Amino acid sequence: QTMRQLDDAEIDETLQAVGIGTLSMVDGDQPYGIPVPFGYDDGEISFLLQSDRGAESRKLAALAENARVCLTAVDERQEPEVWRSVVVTGELVELPIGEEDDAVAALADNATFAPGYSVVDAPPENVDLHVFRLEPTEISGREFSDR
Repeated sequence: QTMRQLDDAEIDETLQAVGIGTLSMVDGDQPYGIPVPFGYDDGEISFLLQSDRGAESRKLAALAENARVCLTAVDERQEPEVWRSVVVTGELVELPIGEEDDAVAALADNATFAPGYSVVDAPPENVDLHVFRLEPTEISGREFSDR
């Protein structure tokens, strides 16, 4: 088995192809990770996080206390014997209303949503949607293969 670092173009290609990852954050002194669809366009990573209107959202409360996060995206679709991962650390910044168009377009283009859920669907009346952009401080990628 071999392991090698991905170059910038391969990292871009992987993030564009995957569309879903694990977003890890800190909730007090506990790690907290959730599967999330993400959009990727021209180096920008965006997220659409939802919360139940009127209810406490664990992820939004955690992000309000500490916006430092880590996104892990895994692409195992290349070939059966090739596996790629990209890890992005940085800070999540909520986009103000009116500035989220590019992020929403990226989400619509390449995010992988749960069955029955799409960024272009109008949210139910009891759900609030929040659009975030990840401002990276570090990006790395690796490829593992049987070759």
